[in-house]
Amino acid sequence: MHGESAAAATDGVWAALADLPSSAQTTVGLSALFTLVVGERYDLAALVMDAAMERARREGHATRQGIIHAMHAVSALAQGSLADAQVEAETGLLLVEGPHFIALLLVAVAMTVHIERGALDAAAGMARTGEAMGIAENHTYGLEFLTARGRLRIAQGRLEEGAADLLWCGERSAARFVDAANQP
Repeated sequence: MHGESAAAATDGVWAALADLPSSAQTTVGLSALFTLVVGERYDLAALVMDAAMERARREGHATRQGIIHAMHAVSALAQGSLADAQVEAETGLLLVEGPHFIALLLVAVAMTVHIERGALDAAAGMARTGEAMGIAENHTYGLEFLTARGRLRIAQGRLEEGAADLLWCGERSAARFVDAANQP
């Protein structure tokens, strides 16, 4: 967020995870995983996800398993594995209950996979699923959903609507960057 080295950020996250008490792992783990994936440290992200999945399964926590499937889906998509991203997103959607915050990210990944495959009707169905969850300006993963919906609309020839979604995302991203830059 501050424009510094991705390698430094991922190294810092990895070091912090090693010293993190188990009681805090679920709270910060999601942010750490995103940092590792965005920093293209897929190997380290996989280690964290595998350990978290084992713990979630052992504890019988289906929703947490869904969250981890979301992170696997994001990582698979970032690495270009559409098949893995789709399986992970669909599995995650089966595991999360109700309007859980991670569901919008799972829908966004599934939409993106369908768009990349040219399955625009399937992507539109996922967009309707996401829209039914409600989109609020501050909704977690709203930017990811609206980016996918913007791409879908453009692929459908609905250029003005797609551009509006993407411009809104750009404005929100810029605002978040300013907010993050002002943090100590």
